[in-house]
Amino acid sequence: MTITDIFPDEIRKCLCGYEAVKDDIGRSSASVLRFTGNSDSCFLKIQKISAESIRERDILRFLSGKLPVPEILAYSEKDGYSYLLMSELHGEMACSRNNLEDISMVSEILAEGLLMLWDIDITGCPFDERVERKLEAAHMHIIEGKVDMDDLDDENRRFSSPEEIYHELIGKKPETEDLVFSHGDYCLPNIFIKDRHVTGFLDLGRAGISDRWQDISLCVRSMRYNFRRHEEKEIDKAVEIFLKNIGISMDEEKYRYFTLLDELF
Repeated sequence: MTITDIFPDEIRKCLCGYEAVKDDIGRSSASVLRFTGNSDSCFLKIQKISAESIRERDILRFLSGKLPVPEILAYSEKDGYSYLLMSELHGEMACSRNNLEDISMVSEILAEGLLMLWDIDITGCPFDERVERKLEAAHMHIIEGKVDMDDLDDENRRFSSPEEIYHELIGKKPETEDLVFSHGDYCLPNIFIKDRHVTGFLDLGRAGISDRWQDISLCVRSMRYNFRRHEEKEIDKAVEIFLKNIGISMDEEKYRYFTLLDELF
């Protein structure tokens, strides 16, 4: 028996002649397998069927031809799990060892990627990720026991429960939102780079119409984490370059709000 024997028929047929290698990069709860053939590669994402897993499939279809995202080669469901087979993106993750040698360059490219996302017309976009909807989803995560309090960022460890975080977010909910098309999890492992340009976006299950600080906040947090081997002044300069290139000044209140909101996902 091989690993592909447990896959749905449609997926197994597409993978005939390919060899699997597990991909352990990233913090997703999904299992990701890389399959290599004689001349190409593809990725299979396996996760429990959820609103987010279905949204990712639908969002990839929506973004096809608009952004460099993986092509859906096949999609199927079996025994409560979804199987999303995607083409391989070109380039390397923004957090690859090679890219992290020049964090100023990475900062410029991350800004380029955000501007690409924000250039998408949100008129008629069916994917709603505004704060109100995200708070509703966060509340369901709390009820379902999906929030890991051991995984909080250091600055948020003052909270003793998911409910305490939720009430803080309700009390400080922004009065207005500057809406754009948002990636939803704009972190370095989800952005691919080649020849000093963005060549791909991954993990788009939370993408949709959202405040632009959803992406700015998570990107800055991810930059600080992935750039941590550099000196603090270099990191600060890289963040400054990123913000300058997207034409936004730092807003600490919004940064704290959206990074705190992400703790519930």
